[in-house]
Amino acid sequence: MPETELSRIIEEKGLRRFTEHTICSKDELIENLRLVRRNGYAIVREEFQPGVLCIGSAIRDHTGAVIGALCCALPTLRAADDVVAKVCDEVKAAAISLSLQLGEPAPPAAERRSSRAPLERTTAA
Repeated sequence: MPETELSRIIEEKGLRRFTEHTICSKDELIENLRLVRRNGYAIVREEFQPGVLCIGSAIRDHTGAVIGALCCALPTLRAADDVVAKVCDEVKAAAISLSLQLGEPAPPAAERRSSRAPLERTTAA
C-alpha cells in the first residue's frame, strides 16, 4: 500500500492503542512499515497482547499481490534474541515458499537470505 493511502486511512480512522507498546504515531507506523518491507517480515512485541510476540511475513499470489500472511506467535518469556532471529528466518522462508507455489516470481537471492536484523525496530519495546 502506498504511504499516501496509508496516511489517508490513518487520518480517517486513527490509530487505536491496545497496550502501552502499540504504535500510535502515524510517522512511527510508516517508519516501522518501511522496516517491514526491507526485512520481509514484521515483529509485533506486545502491541496487541501483553506477553505475546508475533512474527509475520506476507504471502503473495502470481501477480505479486499480498493475499495473506504466515504468522508465528510465542510468549515473550521464550523470545530470546536467537530464537526470534531463527523464527524470523523460518517464517520468511515459509512465506516465500508458499508464494512461489502460488506462482509469485522468485525474489532475488538476496531477499531470500536472512537479513539478520530481526530485532531492529523503530519503536521502543
